[in-house]
Amino acid sequence: MALLLLPHLCVSQTKKETEVSSLLNPPGLPAQKAYLQTDKPNYMLGDTLWFKSYVWNANYLNNSLAKEMLYIDIVNETGALMKRQVVALYYGMGIGNINLTESIYKAGNYRLRAYTNWMKNFNAQYLFERSFVIADPAENGWLVNSKMEVQQQGNVKMLNANLLLSETKGNRIGQKEIEVSLFNGEKLRKKATLQTDAIGRLDFKFPLLESDKAKNLQIQLKTNGNDPQEIKFPVVLKQAKNIDLQFLPESGNLVDGLKSKIGFKAIDENGYGTEVSGTVYNNLKQAVAQFKSTHLGMGSFTFTPKAGETYTATVKQQDGTVQNYPLPITKKSGITFNIVNNQLSDSLLIQVFATGDKRGGKYFFIGQARGVGCYGGIVNIADSVVKVKIGKNLFPSGVIKLILLDEQKQAVCERLVFNLNTDLLQVKLQPNKAIYHNRDSVGLDVHISDEKGNPVQGSFSLAVTDDGQVKIDSVSNEGLLSHILLSSELKGFVEDPGYYFPKQMTAQIWADLDQLLLTQGWTSYNWNTKYSVVEPSFKHESAYAVNGSVSSGLGKALGNVNVVLLSKNPSLLLQTTTNAKGAFAFNEVKLADSAVYFIQAKNKNNKSFNVAIKVDEFVAPKFDTVIQVQRPWFLNIDTGALGTVKNRVENIQQQNRLNGKKLNEVLIVGKKIVKGSSNLNNGNADLTLNESDLNKAGKKTLGQLLFEHIPDLRVDERKHTYMIRDQLVHLVIDGIDVRRMRPEGLSYRDFLRDFYLDLMTAEDIKGIELMRSPGMITNYGKRFLNVDTDTFDDHAFIEITTYSGNGAYITKTPGTYLFKPLSMVESHQFYSPKYKVKSKESSVDSRSTVYWNPNVVTDKNGFAHVGFYTTDKKGSYTLIMEGSNMNGGIGGAKSSIIVK
Repeated sequence: MALLLLPHLCVSQTKKETEVSSLLNPPGLPAQKAYLQTDKPNYMLGDTLWFKSYVWNANYLNNSLAKEMLYIDIVNETGALMKRQVVALYYGMGIGNINLTESIYKAGNYRLRAYTNWMKNFNAQYLFERSFVIADPAENGWLVNSKMEVQQQGNVKMLNANLLLSETKGNRIGQKEIEVSLFNGEKLRKKATLQTDAIGRLDFKFPLLESDKAKNLQIQLKTNGNDPQEIKFPVVLKQAKNIDLQFLPESGNLVDGLKSKIGFKAIDENGYGTEVSGTVYNNLKQAVAQFKSTHLGMGSFTFTPKAGETYTATVKQQDGTVQNYPLPITKKSGITFNIVNNQLSDSLLIQVFATGDKRGGKYFFIGQARGVGCYGGIVNIADSVVKVKIGKNLFPSGVIKLILLDEQKQAVCERLVFNLNTDLLQVKLQPNKAIYHNRDSVGLDVHISDEKGNPVQGSFSLAVTDDGQVKIDSVSNEGLLSHILLSSELKGFVEDPGYYFPKQMTAQIWADLDQLLLTQGWTSYNWNTKYSVVEPSFKHESAYAVNGSVSSGLGKALGNVNVVLLSKNPSLLLQTTTNAKGAFAFNEVKLADSAVYFIQAKNKNNKSFNVAIKVDEFVAPKFDTVIQVQRPWFLNIDTGALGTVKNRVENIQQQNRLNGKKLNEVLIVGKKIVKGSSNLNNGNADLTLNESDLNKAGKKTLGQLLFEHIPDLRVDERKHTYMIRDQLVHLVIDGIDVRRMRPEGLSYRDFLRDFYLDLMTAEDIKGIELMRSPGMITNYGKRFLNVDTDTFDDHAFIEITTYSGNGAYITKTPGTYLFKPLSMVESHQFYSPKYKVKSKESSVDSRSTVYWNPNVVTDKNGFAHVGFYTTDKKGSYTLIMEGSNMNGGIGGAKSSIIVK
């Protein structure tokens, strides 16, 4: 055996070293990683989401471009985009806030997503995603505790549900008539009107079809009367026969006669880990191994497969159900390896096992971290077992990829392991008191140092939240370290990432972390040795530039063409000239929120002429992200979360008492008018978006606008159309029902989506008006429906008024371009009151986010000082600080203070 150490920064190399070094850092596009620290993990309707964003070069965690744009998306639980904004990055950092207003959002589950244009060249694992909940704990809101199971009754499967209903303020919802519906996706499966008993209990059974899957099933509870309620929540089941159990050999394959470690992972119907245990049998029904998961359905076991045998794992559930799962087929010859990564050891031990026909050859051993080669060596396998030791200090903290390649440089074995080095920043928070009182001044000293104790200058963000109102789960919550060092290195959903980053690492957590990388980090190997320089599909974007090109009607690039950019707000008049390739660029243009830029090409006589202008505009990403089934905040709420909801309701009640009971206000609001509309109801509609509303929508498509603003709008996959509940949607553009223009053979859904909803944008549209109530439908029904055969109530009409006035055919003036960039994220200062003396104010200070500072900058000695005031709420506060020096160092700390 011959091993060759190759630090990735070495300069001079021998021929043998060069052969190995060429494998360490193959050419490719340098990736980026993004992260957002938010002020808290979940929100109430009407809250403000405060954040600080970071973007690093993934290889070395140094800063990205000096000026770049980061896109911020909020999507709902169905994956529909609710809001998209842009934040300007300064040397990889940006700050902002998003108002979670009732006009856009409703109570439910959402995902926060962040990415640059450059990141669209890579897999979805590199972008930042986090799930969060928006709750609306009204005084008369509902909470649901549920227990659901599937029982077999003869030949029919029955969903047996036991619900307990109560209000957020604690009262049980007893003796209440409730309409209970079971949905499979959007399809109603069963409906019944039932009544709760005296303590709010509601029990029912609904039949299920064999095709019904738990992840698609939802229960809806609805009441009518003076105080109507309607809530919908997923059916949460764990059916033994629907568990997905995978067995993943450490080396990628099982080989006859070679000892192998096999990882396994069990997933329930909702995509979460579920605990399992069982026995592995050979084809002779002999038990050869036992296995039992240790954390979130993951575990491992070791055994040696024999030639001619096949293996099956048998799992017996608590209900007596037995399920069989086949293990991977074994190979007759090959190589396996076993990685021993003890927590307290300073090195990795690799044991390589080979069948006789694989010995005597030359193999390459490669170690990478964050895509950078950190270790390389040549291994000559002369014996059945070869042992290799590699120092962990050669790698940074995070995921290490170890790869064994044969002489043809094809991957034989590959494995991910985790390394926890001393290269993380040390963040210390020191409050100036042990105990604080209401409206008390808090002084906090911050000190940042590296692993050697040297001071570090960097930029950090600090969030302080009231534990009585904000529940921060250190297990499920993903922080800076868990995202950058772990989640962003793995494909798919990492459940409870915070569990793997405790204040003090234990042997059990370290072992569970290794099981995670053994299973979720497992891959089938397709090592590509034919590397080439990759041309990126998406380029870096400057936050202060407008780029584009000018061409003739035949597509020929036009050089030396004068191009003018005009803007009223901000006031701008810029001129430039296209280069030989027809490209132009306006630099140092501040892309203000809701700004509109008029771009015009002129000839030598300073006249407009018939040319095509193209501006490099944002292209929506198509990331294939994993959407987990999320429980709504009001379902099976635990004691801690229930406490935060009750506290919030009590705060609202207390504030109302102090302010006095207000009379119901009668608001006189001017009717929105859409100029030039073909509205058949003299301007009346059930919902209206006028020119002012659409100017704020930026580049949103018509489809995004409709799904964002029209409640209950949905796609009916069975009928291949769009519906608002049970009403068929008609799209009327400038007085024309476009349904009559649909080509034969194209479904109405595809026709609307491809020709209008995805094609038209807010800048094409002057107004949107919805007609769906009986009084609004009548005139439209008379105009567009068959009065003898059609029932008007089964139809809804959406009137679109365009600037062009030519229906769906929008004409543009040749030689001009109207550029509306996406709106920039607001960047307001977090309001933190200062109580210099004891206040006698009648208002109650009940902030859930007590303090938010996105820009805590340490000096050359690594120190910073911040100050804030406590609220009127007693209890404990959680302090979380995270950040970076944007030059390879990242770190975070969590602390708390007591308020009495």
